[in-house]
Amino acid sequence: MRIGIYYVAVAVLIFSVLLLLPVAVALFGDDFQTGFGFLIYSAFGLFLSIACLLSLRGKNHDRLSRAGGFILICFIWLLYPAIATLILVDLTGLSWWQAWFEAVSGLTTSGASGFSNKSVLPPSLLIWRSQLEWIGGLLTIAMVIFILAPAGAGGLPTRSVVLYNTQAPDLAKQVR
Repeated sequence: MRIGIYYVAVAVLIFSVLLLLPVAVALFGDDFQTGFGFLIYSAFGLFLSIACLLSLRGKNHDRLSRAGGFILICFIWLLYPAIATLILVDLTGLSWWQAWFEAVSGLTTSGASGFSNKSVLPPSLLIWRSQLEWIGGLLTIAMVIFILAPAGAGGLPTRSVVLYNTQAPDLAKQVR
């Protein structure tokens, strides 16, 4: 349980730090209201994640199991759109369903949008929506590398198969 809280706190910390770029864009563009909104959400996320990480400092962390990794990545895929939905509802005035659609379409990198005219949005919201797509791409790559590949899912070779198929047989004996 502790290891799951640790990784979720790290995920929220990363998300909160990434919210600082739209803050800078909003302040540079004299859009103080939007910048302040992003800053509040960033500060709240930083506070929660750092508090969780400090409370877990010095504790013995178990290794994350394969099933725990699957559950963790599913939880993060649900947590990030939920946080993004709250921010979109607050800063744009969208309904909950429209904001959820924007958040999920951004994180899945589909490019679909419910905004009919994106040119009326502040630049900080545009950069943040672009960041959501970037985060979604990184989550997909991280899921493949850290969760699916070691599990051998999707036809990906397991680490042991890759290790024994090396060209240097001495290296394989040394690693064992």
